[in-house]
Amino acid sequence: MPTLLSMKAVLLACALCLACLTAQAQNKKAIDSLMRVYNTAKHDTTKILALRYIEFGYRESKPDTAFLLADKVLKWSEKIKFDKGIAFALFDKGYWHIQKKEDTIALRYLEKALDIFLKIKEEGGTTDTHYWINHIYTEQKMYAKAIKYGANIVEQAQLLNMSELKQISLFNIAMIYEYLGMKKEATEYYKEVLDFASKTKNERWQIASMQGIGSIDSAKTETYIQKAIAIATTNKNTTSLVECYLILGDYYTNKGKYELATQYIEKATKMGLEMKYMSFGIIWTVNASLYLNTKNYDKALECAKKALEKIKDDPVDKLNLLLFSKRIHEVLKTVYEKKGNYEKAFTHHNLLIAYKDSLGNDEVSKQRL
Repeated sequence: MPTLLSMKAVLLACALCLACLTAQAQNKKAIDSLMRVYNTAKHDTTKILALRYIEFGYRESKPDTAFLLADKVLKWSEKIKFDKGIAFALFDKGYWHIQKKEDTIALRYLEKALDIFLKIKEEGGTTDTHYWINHIYTEQKMYAKAIKYGANIVEQAQLLNMSELKQISLFNIAMIYEYLGMKKEATEYYKEVLDFASKTKNERWQIASMQGIGSIDSAKTETYIQKAIAIATTNKNTTSLVECYLILGDYYTNKGKYELATQYIEKATKMGLEMKYMSFGIIWTVNASLYLNTKNYDKALECAKKALEKIKDDPVDKLNLLLFSKRIHEVLKTVYEKKGNYEKAFTHHNLLIAYKDSLGNDEVSKQRL
């Protein structure tokens, strides 16, 4: 079920992004407030951090301005030997180069930032930097290096008692193994996340790891996902509930239990619309699969088209986006074949071939692990 990996990628992205801070910093009042701090602060370190968050607020709307401010933060921090300011500036410059598709340059900045974050035990900065370094490795299909790097970060997190970083690193390794089809290894890492999350009473990661195990082992899908639903219901975690309902809906579709599948998928769709679920392309894909299996080809076509449009804006990385796209094109190819439109079916057949080429030689990747 490729969709499940995409859902987990969304969760991982949510865990790592500074969504609340971004929303505040991009708000004019927040930036004005930061400017007042910058103009009235007596200490250089306070001014530097205020300037850094102002820069953060311009990251999406005015990226070039943000880059210039990051450069100012870096030079100022280096002048007074302020490690925290240096690390954040290096991170921000690295992020800017990622957006410019200059991964090699970005990696140099991020690795320098990571060294400093680890030295000063700044968990938030360490976690975010780790995420983007690993993002570069996976984007470049350097899976063996990504896993080795992730394992090293797990060790560092253990030494520095950074529980969130440890869980994210373990989870990311599990996702890579799952993507490569190495289910045994993926399950082992998901279970390690679950054990650690249970000990630290981190319910968010308990849910995520249960979803991981449940999506890989169909014999345990119902058990683990129902446990995840119980936790999400208690915590009123609607995002996790939507994801769990989709997993069960997909599971029952594959089992041919269409009545149960419909119940869960309709529940997920309704809830997703109400809460404006951030990755709605996943919902439409699961709907399309159900309609295809129940031979409602018109509805399958409608949902698949919606899914194809939505994934352009979905917050998933390239690796998961490819898996996600593959499933939609498989649905469209089959639907057009059933409707007798062989020209369009052939188009999506060719897109599936292109998809396989874009994945690269994963068998080589497996052999290197």
